[in-house]
Amino acid sequence: MAPKYGGRHKSVRARAIAVMVDGQPCARCESRGVYHALTRDMGRLLHLDHDGDGGYLGLSFARCNLAHGGQVGRAVQLAALPPKTRVCPCCGKAFEPEHGQVTCGSRACVTRLRASRRAWEPDPVAPAASGRRW
Repeated sequence: MAPKYGGRHKSVRARAIAVMVDGQPCARCESRGVYHALTRDMGRLLHLDHDGDGGYLGLSFARCNLAHGGQVGRAVQLAALPPKTRVCPCCGKAFEPEHGQVTCGSRACVTRLRASRRAWEPDPVAPAASGRRW
């Protein structure tokens, strides 16, 4: 199997740099609506970005291309993990948490959790005597 970034990739990248216009937008960021101007003198900072379907998206700034690759790699890692399950501290029911969720989400459990948190809050302290009512 040929290396992913072998001679063909290098020649396509060289041709893309040869025909590029200074000020051309970063292909990766342009698809998100962000503008980064690319110039030929950026040299190694220009990457030939892949589109995800085996083709090329165009020239991208190295940082944008590598960041996207990291995001795709992390998504693949997370997809391979089994879903996390927790047990509700109030009712003992198993649930899959979303965005820091602590209870199963039932009204009774949420109300009970809020009440227990209020019990731990200190009483409000009156401000120093300034003659004003608080």
